[in-house]
Amino acid sequence: MNSIFVLILGLIVFFVGYRVYAKYIDTKVMKSDPKKATPAKMYMDGVEFMPTSKSILFGYQFKSIAGAAPIIGPIIAIQWGWLPALIWILGGAFFIGWVQDYSSAMVAMRSDGASFGGLSHKLISPRARVILLSFIYFYLLLIAGAFGNVVVSTAISLKAAPMAWLLLTIAGVLAGQMIYKWRKDIILTTVVCVIIALAGIAMGTAWPSDKILGSSLANSRLLWAIAAFVFCYFAAVMPIWKFALPINYVASYIVFLGLFFGIIGIFVLHPDLSLPAWTGFSIPIGPLWPILFVTIACGSISGWHSIVSSSGTARQLESEVDARPVGGGVMFVEMMLAIFALIIAGTYAPAEYGAAIAKGPGVIFAAGVSKFLGALGLPADLGRAYGSVMMIVLAVTIMQLVIRFMRVATSELLSDVSPVFRN
Repeated sequence: MNSIFVLILGLIVFFVGYRVYAKYIDTKVMKSDPKKATPAKMYMDGVEFMPTSKSILFGYQFKSIAGAAPIIGPIIAIQWGWLPALIWILGGAFFIGWVQDYSSAMVAMRSDGASFGGLSHKLISPRARVILLSFIYFYLLLIAGAFGNVVVSTAISLKAAPMAWLLLTIAGVLAGQMIYKWRKDIILTTVVCVIIALAGIAMGTAWPSDKILGSSLANSRLLWAIAAFVFCYFAAVMPIWKFALPINYVASYIVFLGLFFGIIGIFVLHPDLSLPAWTGFSIPIGPLWPILFVTIACGSISGWHSIVSSSGTARQLESEVDARPVGGGVMFVEMMLAIFALIIAGTYAPAEYGAAIAKGPGVIFAAGVSKFLGALGLPADLGRAYGSVMMIVLAVTIMQLVIRFMRVATSELLSDVSPVFRN
């Protein structure tokens, strides 16, 4: 099948899902009310509860739910064939994924911004709260380990990534100051800060980490693990508007631009999917059921999304009507990112895919981004660097929220044990 047909199918699902299905659920079932006060306005504390424009929150939500998983998952899952992977991405996002993200935000928002712990205590029992928070804590710990590995490995394998990461952090912090302290125009803020972040990619390509730090430090897993820890520490303890929110907002444009121009590149090159549509029920990595459905989670449906929507986004929504574009619309954009990754992997010849997947899904994705951006005239080295930076940006912006939510879970679990944990 030609990749353009896959893209068009994804865009149709996006349009029908958001404009028809999501609109119906929002207006007829949930009945969002623009006049109802939201927790962000009622309990604004400048730390967790912060009224935020849907334009900013859209980017924040996207980068908060879309980690490296919607890229890595489809690239691995295509080993069963591109057809089952595509069906699950489209069907999962349409029937389950956006509904979960949207309804998690709405339920939490209508429960005074309560987290999963508070909701389980209210709706089920105190014991359910303890069990759920304990599970979530260790679930988040696993995510932190997985994405920490992606961050460290990418920083070592792509020497341009650390500089891009540093400039993204600076741009994000600056965006927070410009929007919330200096009251600057959002468009001006976005343009300035995104340009700084994009400059980081070019600077990282010109001055890679091994030239600045030397080969020994640039290849040190300990160094980049410490850098990730420090980054996540500030994200966990600082007010949401100073660090996590603006950094994720600026980072979203790195991914949006890569996805947008990558899709245009696909229309220009219109390659066929070379890998088979179906390879069999059982393959070396496991049987299609149930392994496919945990291999592709983000991009279709992921429990992480409901944590973000309830514990983070619900506390920042200015209006209930913003929940549909922020909760539902963003999920469909992530679906398109997963389809983009699937097309990148699918255009490999079977023998080439086998050799490439052995080096890691990130290598396949970076090469695909380079290929499709190259169709628009971007140099191959810069395109490869951009694809790899997309990977580290996707991973590190998720990781910072993981640690932040772990702090919240720790406080909720242990605050009754000692007053120390209430802070």
